[in-house]
Amino acid sequence: MRNLLYPMTRSIYGGRVREPYGSEFAISGRLASDFLNGGIMNQDWGRMGPEISTTIFALAGKYRVCQSFLGAKQASTRGAHDVVAVMRRTVGALFASLDGNFSFWSTVTGSQPVPCLGAPVEVPDESARINRKRLLDTFASGVAQLEPVLGSILSPWLVAELKRIAALPIDDFEYPAELWTKTVFEFAASYHKSTINRDHIIQALVPLYRGRSLTFVTENRDGSGDDIERREESLCTDFERLKPYLLEIWADGK
Repeated sequence: MRNLLYPMTRSIYGGRVREPYGSEFAISGRLASDFLNGGIMNQDWGRMGPEISTTIFALAGKYRVCQSFLGAKQASTRGAHDVVAVMRRTVGALFASLDGNFSFWSTVTGSQPVPCLGAPVEVPDESARINRKRLLDTFASGVAQLEPVLGSILSPWLVAELKRIAALPIDDFEYPAELWTKTVFEFAASYHKSTINRDHIIQALVPLYRGRSLTFVTENRDGSGDDIERREESLCTDFERLKPYLLEIWADGK
């Protein structure tokens, strides 16, 4: 989830961990003991996603963190139901972690590099195999069908922008980085306030994520690995730059 999980975790907790939801990781005995003794598994975010919760616990506790290149993973063939389940275990856990860690992340500005071990591996371009029309249809139908739900989560101006871009033809479609960043931050703030059922909030984010994925695919269809890296870094910078927006809406009455 290079358009969501990485930039959000990086801007919130200040560490540039490229795969905060890593399925292969190693931890020290001290971290394991502190994690268990801290009762994290008794909290919502610990139960929802123990993998990303371990990463968050390490970053918030200022443990020494590093990452390693392990090569390309097999492409996912998950259906829509599976994507919702993954969102619960990753984004849901990340959103849930914000309440108990507010005193830490609210003071974090910018981000710091995390040491990398091993050599980067060239990842094959999979964008040509992605059905762009299906992404657009999922996004547009989601915005239309979930408009009342989105109105409970997002500001009116943001819902209006989503409706505008949902009506664009595929060749003109763009879900701008700043709009996407504010979308994610408003979802996080609404999750904190439980404006509606929290699980419904996570489900409502899925079609919007599809829309942002369409923009990512379109932007990088003819791009090199360096181009993709540059755009990804630009998105992360937007998340860091706009973090005061999250802090502002976190405390307001919306």
